[in-house]
Amino acid sequence: MGRLRNRGAVAAAAFAVTTVFAVASAGAVGEHGVKYAGETDQGRDIKLITDPNDIVKRGAFSVLTQCSGQFKPFSAEISFDRPMKRATPKGFRDKGNRLDTDGTFSGRYKYDIKGTRKTAKKFKGKIDLEIVFRKNDHKYTTCTAEDVAYKVKRVDQHGRPAA
Repeated sequence: MGRLRNRGAVAAAAFAVTTVFAVASAGAVGEHGVKYAGETDQGRDIKLITDPNDIVKRGAFSVLTQCSGQFKPFSAEISFDRPMKRATPKGFRDKGNRLDTDGTFSGRYKYDIKGTRKTAKKFKGKIDLEIVFRKNDHKYTTCTAEDVAYKVKRVDQHGRPAA
């Protein structure tokens, strides 16, 4: 996880890391969906869940961002689970944004994740993420990750490659 140099930034980073940007958990598998797991080109985890019709319904990913100013890279974990208007058996796209705040520090997360089915058991795609950190409504750093590629494969309920 990224470490920031000044005290206020450290508090904001700790707040942002502990405030999980999650709309729902990964949930059940089987008749409720199929698991896919893999990594980004940064070596970070990504998971997708499809419904019984093999349409992506939810997922979670982790990316490492580069931050402006003297701030070190920041690790962000994102989950998504909303009805996706742009999901078909051939692929999906989900855009989201969320503001996390404790009254003093805030982080506005904006992400865009796209995926294309490559085979019956594989997806690949790209992720973009921007996080703007503020203290008392004054921006002090922006952390971004652009065009982070990923690949996922179908796995069984124990996380092993599906037969």
